[in-house]
Amino acid sequence: MVTPEQFIDWVKQTLNIRKTPAVEKAAGILGVTRLTIFRWLNGTMPPSKTAFLLMDRIIRGNTDWLPERAAAFARQAHEGQTRKFTGAPYYTHVERVAALVASRTDRPELIAAAYLHDTIEDCSVTYETLAQHFGHAVANIVHSLTNDNARKKQQGKVRYMIDKLTAMNPDALLVKLCDILNNISETQSSNQARNYVLIMDGLLSKPPLAWNKTHANLVEQVLMVYRQNWS
Repeated sequence: MVTPEQFIDWVKQTLNIRKTPAVEKAAGILGVTRLTIFRWLNGTMPPSKTAFLLMDRIIRGNTDWLPERAAAFARQAHEGQTRKFTGAPYYTHVERVAALVASRTDRPELIAAAYLHDTIEDCSVTYETLAQHFGHAVANIVHSLTNDNARKKQQGKVRYMIDKLTAMNPDALLVKLCDILNNISETQSSNQARNYVLIMDGLLSKPPLAWNKTHANLVEQVLMVYRQNWS
């Protein structure tokens, strides 16, 4: 559920207006007085449940707010988790993956999915929770990025990942390749880096139907990082 402060921030960002005009605009959107909004913000009067639900519904209905909400959700979901080799907060990884995705598309649902891509697999977040908070389009991408660990163990990581990436839709494949690019850029394991190369080779030998120039460029960047760091 959003707070009054988050709602005001959303109004400011969406309409590009300063705080006081944003409060006035928010009052009109919610059908309350400007004084009521100021009382919500300074804590002298809590918003009603109806007002909270309306603020939440307005923000959820605007896809431009998806990446910001997804970033906040992912930060909380990954709280306390760290990166294997660097010890950095795990959230830095999803933040970098989201930045890589955002440099290649302005579609908010893809950027949101990049922030959330590990939440089902690593944080016990359910598909239903993601669908409720971010919509089925985002939840479907995250679900398709989630590994089936039993199948991966049975097939072997490289074969499993080649098959998985080959079957992905273009959106999920974009996010996954950005994920791999960040991982190979930060890993300190030569075996892990080599596995990524084998996966890329598998994709290049039989490009999936989802293949496009952006995917090809990302694969080349993955291979370039390997050549620079490991060969």
